[in-house]
Amino acid sequence: GTLNQTLCESDSIDPIEFAISAGATGATVTGLPAGVAGSLSGSVFTISGVPTDDISSPQLYTYTIDTTGSAGCEEGQLTGTITVNPDGDIVHDPNSGALDQTLCEGEPIEDIIITVGGGATGVSVTGLPTGVSDNYDSTTKTLTISGVPDDNTQPIFNYTITTTGSGLCDEPILTGSIAINPDGNITHDTTQGPTDQEVCEGSPINDIVFAVGGGATDVLVTGLPFGVTHLLSSGFLKISGTPLDDISAQQVFNYTITSVSGFCPDVLTGTITVNPNGEISHNTSSGDLNQTVCEGSPIEIG
Repeated sequence: GTLNQTLCESDSIDPIEFAISAGATGATVTGLPAGVAGSLSGSVFTISGVPTDDISSPQLYTYTIDTTGSAGCEEGQLTGTITVNPDGDIVHDPNSGALDQTLCEGEPIEDIIITVGGGATGVSVTGLPTGVSDNYDSTTKTLTISGVPDDNTQPIFNYTITTTGSGLCDEPILTGSIAINPDGNITHDTTQGPTDQEVCEGSPINDIVFAVGGGATDVLVTGLPFGVTHLLSSGFLKISGTPLDDISAQQVFNYTITSVSGFCPDVLTGTITVNPNGEISHNTSSGDLNQTVCEGSPIEIG
């Protein structure tokens, strides 16, 4: 290896060999970076190793080799330099949003914050869905990824963050993914019965119809009165039937329809109000409903 070398952080130097001769029996070296050392084997002195200092700017190390053992005579000396350039550094802030996120369409991601250091002066980001942006502050060397995905062309977007500006040294990479799940959509067919209805006891409701789509594979319906049922078929949900409860006062049934889509359910609500019919009954301990009396005689009071 040459006396003067330039390398990247964490790279090993090319071993530099020196012949110790004449009156010299050994050698010492000063000024080497941490992780690099000299060793003597016979008459050969070798400098080797990997610089281990964590650096953020180029570092110049001037080293000096002096022979030893010349019995009072002049010792030989050589000098050289080792220049170490920093690699780019990239660190994810664990208190910010995760690198891998799963969300529903229309939801914002949790802001992802990345800090750049070492020899890096910037970043390059690729693979984000439209609607999600990357903003880099060169003063603080901080990258923020944020926004609301509005691209549903694929379920998962794999993105890559690479540092820039480190010259010939390493530009580290971080990767992540943004998975977008479709909402389960429930849409009321307004040409059919309204979602809120009021009927009399014993009268059927007008059929209520919904289109079920998006990521929904099924629905959960709760809160319907006894006698009113729901049926999902070919992407359409129909609520129909006749409330059968025997009631003496107005009853309000608040029902809920929830799409079953795994990650992103949709919810609709409605009400069915049932009013009681008027009731009249004969007191059998009183006079008969049908009576025959003589002219001028009273009927039995009922």
